[in-house]
Amino acid sequence: MTGATAWARWAAVAGLLTPRQSSDLLVALAAAGHDEAERQLATPHRLRALLWPVLDALVDGEPAPPEQWDEFHRSLLLARQNAELPPAFPLRWQPAKGRLTDLGQALALQAEELLGGPSGSRNWARVTGWRRPSPRTRPAWSRRAPAERCAGQRASCSS
Repeated sequence: MTGATAWARWAAVAGLLTPRQSSDLLVALAAAGHDEAERQLATPHRLRALLWPVLDALVDGEPAPPEQWDEFHRSLLLARQNAELPPAFPLRWQPAKGRLTDLGQALALQAEELLGGPSGSRNWARVTGWRRPSPRTRPAWSRRAPAERCAGQRASCSS
């Protein structure tokens, strides 16, 4: 993996989280450690080590490796139970569907910017189930001009 590729993959996550969220996540990973040595490893390097196997798979268009994902998710669940991570932290996994939801969608948006536009995020979209809304996929009635939508309706429909 080149330095630029590693940077792009890390930036996808770093751009998703605010500095406060990043700090909270590192604290959560430290709190989820089983011993003092593991708590001391809760650094950005540890965070990257937990996230990169999942990100690598998503970038390559493959399902996220379940064992790596489970380890990362377990750490987050323990942190949530200890009330060190807000319950609304945007990370959910749907094992039955084999895709990420909230985080995956946000990462797909980041990948679209970092990996060269919509063509660069096709694999992310396939894995995560995320699709950018398109005017062609909206219902026909919503694409019509306001006057056409109101034709034949009450006079109160003026917008």
